[in-house]
Amino acid sequence: MVIEDVTIETETSRGRKPKTSEVLVFSVRPKASEAGRCSRCRKRCPGYDGDGTRRWRTLDVGTT
Repeated sequence: MVIEDVTIETETSRGRKPKTSEVLVFSVRPKASEAGRCSRCRKRCPGYDGDGTRRWRTLDVGTT
């Protein structure tokens, strides 16, 4: 993966008691030689995994 940008965004949680927190966001893309390949067999698969923005949550950073 190639990291293209790193930003800090403010996010408000939903629910009975909304809470605001800062979120560290990395914008990444696959290396040109790896784009469009299956993650298991490494064969070229045009359109594999689709296009667009995705978000996922991982372990919190810097909380200790």
